[in-house]
Amino acid sequence: IFEAYQIRGQEHFEGLLTLVSSASGGTYALISFSLLRTPLTASNELKINKVFPINKTFQLTTDTKGSISEQQFDLS
Repeated sequence: IFEAYQIRGQEHFEGLLTLVSSASGGTYALISFSLLRTPLTASNELKINKVFPINKTFQLTTDTKGSISEQQFDLS
């Protein structure tokens, strides 16, 4: 779980990024959550914004329409 933020125009949104994998280890994704309040006290205070499928080399996979144009993740 990573703290994250998104910039849209002049607005700044805080959230969480989580890296998840299937039990067999063959399917991976990043899930972007927004926080309904901080500090969090329960899991129902998280809202899923987007699920980004990724491959074994940590690269985003695009959907069939190619709607993902650019994403940048800095995990420092």
